[in-house]
Amino acid sequence: MAAMISRASHSWSDVVAEDADDSGVTDRPSGLTRLERAAAGLLGLGGVGCGGFGVFYSSNQAGTTALLLIGAAFLLMAVQGTAIVKAGKDSFELERRRAVDKLTEKATDALEDEQTAEAAVLLDAAREMAPQASDAVLRRLTYELYEQRVAQAVAELPRSLDISRRARFGKHEFDLVVTDPARDGRRVAIEVRTTSGAFLGTARVRAPLGHAQELGLPVLIVANARLSTAARAYFGPTAAFVEWQGDHDSAALHDAIGRLLDITPSTE
Repeated sequence: MAAMISRASHSWSDVVAEDADDSGVTDRPSGLTRLERAAAGLLGLGGVGCGGFGVFYSSNQAGTTALLLIGAAFLLMAVQGTAIVKAGKDSFELERRRAVDKLTEKATDALEDEQTAEAAVLLDAAREMAPQASDAVLRRLTYELYEQRVAQAVAELPRSLDISRRARFGKHEFDLVVTDPARDGRRVAIEVRTTSGAFLGTARVRAPLGHAQELGLPVLIVANARLSTAARAYFGPTAAFVEWQGDHDSAALHDAIGRLLDITPSTE
C-alpha cells in the first residue's frame, strides 16, 4: 500500500501546478500553498488507502469509515487548494465533483501510460468522493484498468506468445487475442468483463461465445466475478471461464489459455 501511494504522489504535484496555471488564475488569498496542497494530497491518499485496507482486514468499521472520510476531505483540499472550513450541501457537492473530475483525468493519463498501480490509487480515491457510485466515467476507467491488468497478466505467460489488443476478425472484435507462433499460429480469443454484482450473467457472455464459435476460435472469458449457473450452460468444449481478481489468479489464467491453445486447430 505504501509503495502504491509513493508511486502516485507525483500526480498531486501535477494537479497543483495545473490548477495554479489554468487561465492565469491563482489561488485565492485563503488558498493553500503548493506545499500544503501536496501534503494534503499525500495525507488523503494515506487515509483512503488505509481505510480501503481496513474494509477488508479490520472489524472496526466505524474507524475505517472515518479514515475514508478524512482521506477524502484531504484529497478535496489538495485538488481544490482550499481548506474545508464550512460549506453548504450544494457547494460541497460541486467541489467534490470537480475533485472527482481531476482524479479521473489523472487516472486517464496513468492508464494511457499503462501505470496501473497509480491509476488504481487514483480511481479508488475518486470512487470514495464520487457523488454517485454509478458514475459513467468511473465505470469506464475501472473497466479499462481491469482490462490492462488482465493483459499484463496474460503477457507474463511462461512461453513466447504474440498478444494483440482490440483484434478484429471480420465484423467481430475481441479484447485480446493470443497467438502461438511456434505452433502454426494457434490462437485464443479473450474477452474481458467486469460487473458490480457477485455473478456474471448470461447477457454478458452470450455474444462473445457466439462470435468465437462462428469464427471457429476457442474463447476465454475473464471476469472479476463468478459465472452464474445459467451462463455456464453456454460454455462448450472450446470455451473457458476464469475469475481473475489479481496476480494470485494468474496461474489459473495461464492454465486456461494453455488448454485452449492445445485444442485450437492450426490456422494454416
